[in-house]
Amino acid sequence: MIFTGHKTYIDITISITWILHFLYLDPMLKPFVVTLGLCVLGMCLILDLYGADVKITLAPSLRAVDATGQELQRPNFIHPVEGEWELNRTALSELRSRLKPLETAQNFVLSQDSLATKRRLPLMFGKKPYYVKDKDKDSTPEISPFINRTLGVCSLVGNSGILTGSKCGQKIDSGDFVIRFNMPPVCSPYLDDIGRRTDLVTTSRGRMNSKWGLLKSRTGQEKFLHHLHDQYGEDTFVVSAPFTIRRDIEVLLSISELLQSSNSSVVPLYISPIHVRQTLQAWRDLGLNLKGRINFSSGFYYTSVALELCDQVNIYGFWPFRTDREGRPVRYHYYKSVDNGGLSNSWHAMDKEFEKLLQLHNLGVLQLINGNCR
Repeated sequence: MIFTGHKTYIDITISITWILHFLYLDPMLKPFVVTLGLCVLGMCLILDLYGADVKITLAPSLRAVDATGQELQRPNFIHPVEGEWELNRTALSELRSRLKPLETAQNFVLSQDSLATKRRLPLMFGKKPYYVKDKDKDSTPEISPFINRTLGVCSLVGNSGILTGSKCGQKIDSGDFVIRFNMPPVCSPYLDDIGRRTDLVTTSRGRMNSKWGLLKSRTGQEKFLHHLHDQYGEDTFVVSAPFTIRRDIEVLLSISELLQSSNSSVVPLYISPIHVRQTLQAWRDLGLNLKGRINFSSGFYYTSVALELCDQVNIYGFWPFRTDREGRPVRYHYYKSVDNGGLSNSWHAMDKEFEKLLQLHNLGVLQLINGNCR
């Protein structure tokens, strides 16, 4: 690689630092690593000033690019993380102390108790707040169902195609509380890889639109109810975030009315936008670099929630890259034959979130499983 611009120098210095970081260097050596990187940078600048061509071969960073500017999606230098892992209760306790002001058990979802004092809720994307009507307030639980409750060992199951062939289903189901995202199919032929149990599943306006026509027709409503009961079972929590943007509000709040009118035992819950904002700021303070994004992914948000509510957090199916470590294509979702994954999601800083999850895994705060379970 010939150094021809300041951006190249910076990228390469960061790459050196992150490669050594992911090789599990002792934290005491990190100042030395940074100093070494800066020395290399200065040397390259001087050599370039005198017209010398400088060539260095490096393992790619998470955001490395090839000669055409195309992102290199395969993180060859990331070690498999399905091997030996031990829960570090001290590190987990320290993180929880930093997150404690969020009072997640009480504030994670809206309740009649929380809405009694604050009916005007801010939108994540929008200046004008939304006033929660009486009927919508009454559709929320009296208090948060997570108060004074420990969820035990939690399995967070993402939808990445990295799950395909993983045989992680049995291990996922062995958790005390299983969380899934955006109402995925939990049925044959995926069960051996993804498990069968679901205790909490999220949904979104996009999913409600693509699968059930925003519940505008009776047919759409019936299919939605059948999917809920058939794929996840009774007494499951179905959680959504209606106060992200204004157009989400009507369809997502209508879930409660539909479940009530059909005498369903599925429990609808709504995320508090105030808690989301506070959680976002807490993780920024903890060093999560979102590169200017104003929100993080639902996967990372629920990871934060689980770290406060669960005794142990095991994560499956979180993999934002287009290929696995052997270079084989990875579908963005395990249940789609097309729709390749990658880091191109403009709404979230998926690579930075993944880096943070790896860091937490290495610290023993959570277990990130992205290989085969058996």
